[in-house]
Amino acid sequence: MADGDDFRINRRTFVGASIAVGGAVAAGPLVAGCEKSEPAAPAAGDTTVNLRINGKPHQVSVDNRTSLLDMLRERVGLTGTKKGCDQGACGACTILLDGVRVNSCLTLAVMHDGAQITTIEGLAENGTLHPLQQAFIDEDAFQCG
Repeated sequence: MADGDDFRINRRTFVGASIAVGGAVAAGPLVAGCEKSEPAAPAAGDTTVNLRINGKPHQVSVDNRTSLLDMLRERVGLTGTKKGCDQGACGACTILLDGVRVNSCLTLAVMHDGAQITTIEGLAENGTLHPLQQAFIDEDAFQCG
């Protein structure tokens, strides 16, 4: 460009270029994530909790702000406990915590180190469904309210 030339870019060119650059920036971590890497060390705000879930011992490292519900679903892989309202009103997240009914969305996982937890997956005995589990199947029930 010569000195004094007026450089103008129209909106369409600007938006298109922004999307292209943004896509490349966003894809970078995805491509980098494909490489084999070592397991990440627990973050500074993480706490390790020891729990007995459905009769089996679990040691789980969680962020101090993680709800018991999110830990069960995302870290332990027990997805039978559902996230409904995330406010404790619907009951979809109900578990037994040391034998007491609890809305798992309303309590932090780090508060229950050493606890005994029973989820819907843990109600069956010797391969026989619990009546509650069978009722959900028989009635094609939803887990809420």
